Amino acid sequence: MYVSIAIRPDIAHTTTFLAQFSSHPTMTHLTAAKKVLQYLKGMINNGLSYNRNNYTLTLKVYSNLSFASNLHD
Repeated sequence: MYVSIAIRPDIAHTTTFLAQFSSHPTMTHLTAAKKVLQYLKGMINNGLSYNRNNYTLTLKVYSNLSFASNLHD
């Protein structure tokens, strides 16, 4: 949970969802947790960098949300 809150907010939803099953995890939850670790390992060299001399910053956001279709949260 610390990593998702302090360092990698891109995995916050997944870790919060997996934390709901921490008292009775199954193999499915373990597999999902391993996939999160594989994702982090694959993204270790990726990150955001800010150049103080470059004042033009373009932010592009893409979203695919459907709040009503997910029955789990």
